[in-house]
Amino acid sequence: MAVNDCKHRMSRFDYVVIMDIDEFILPKGNITTYYDLFKLASNRYPKAGGFQVDSYVVMTSWGATRDSPLHFTRYTNRTLEANYDGAHRNTRWVFIPQRTFYARNNYVYTRSGFNIAVLPHDISILFHYRNCKRQWVTCNTSTRVTDDIGVKYESRLVENISRMTLTPLLYKSTDYIKHLRDWHSKHKTQT
Repeated sequence: MAVNDCKHRMSRFDYVVIMDIDEFILPKGNITTYYDLFKLASNRYPKAGGFQVDSYVVMTSWGATRDSPLHFTRYTNRTLEANYDGAHRNTRWVFIPQRTFYARNNYVYTRSGFNIAVLPHDISILFHYRNCKRQWVTCNTSTRVTDDIGVKYESRLVENISRMTLTPLLYKSTDYIKHLRDWHSKHKTQT
């Protein structure tokens, strides 16, 4: 119900993304914005009403691989295969509201004349950051792929987050935002 409510409230936007807070779609190559990414995909698939986004799991229980003030750039090891937990449970969706009849967390139903296309892997990747689930018996022995694509966004994200007025939103301690600003100042002088 909430996703469909979102679909209607966002109906004037070109694209709506359905994903969790621990998931990130990262454009590849020279693409740096979601809008440019989805526009390119729409040009490749002009009849698409939505895009399925395959998910790679970044296992935080495998341990951090680098130092960073951002959680998502501390971890650069991901699963070799997409949709580690099953295709219909880990895929996420980008849809064009005017071309979509109904949206759910794990699927989008398009209007007549439109279809679902897979968001091409050559222009994007989705990382889902999580610990190994108990039922994933091969989690600790699975093939790990080092993928540091998120690192290219690190400096810009830290800079933008540092500019935000976050102090009133932080619980009890403002150490996190101070750490971000300190990291950014140090990093800025090194580049």
